[in-house]
Amino acid sequence: MEPLRALAARLDEASATLTDLARRVTATDPAHPAFGADAAGRPGEIGRALHRRWTAATDERAREAEAAAARLAAAAIAVREAAERYADTDAAARDRLTGPDPGPHHPPGADVTGFRPAGPAHRPAGVDVPGHRPAGVDAGGHRWLGAR
Repeated sequence: MEPLRALAARLDEASATLTDLARRVTATDPAHPAFGADAAGRPGEIGRALHRRWTAATDERAREAEAAAARLAAAAIAVREAAERYADTDAAARDRLTGPDPGPHHPPGADVTGFRPAGPAHRPAGVDVPGHRPAGVDAGGHRWLGAR
């Protein structure tokens, strides 16, 4: 699942970059005198109109960048959740095939409670222990592929 987690991290980085860009695109707008908006007459009118259009365009680009950043952040969350679900599914499949991992604090062969399950030598024939089933048989009583 590491490739998915790495992808989520890259999506987060891209989202942060776009968020920063959205902030900086409007922060660096030139003042209206740069467009000649302070000139008298028709040149001043044109300068003011250009400045309004410039401001409107950069504001719109900032909103678009913010929206894209939000979509990338949402994608990162979805990828992380998918990675976790894949990991959970892998663990469940592994447990189904090999039995649960007792962890480092339990002796080999012990279940997670620390008790050894009763083996055939410890229970009478035909007595089923709840939660335990023969190797190669799932909870529905179906044999796994390759089990004999």
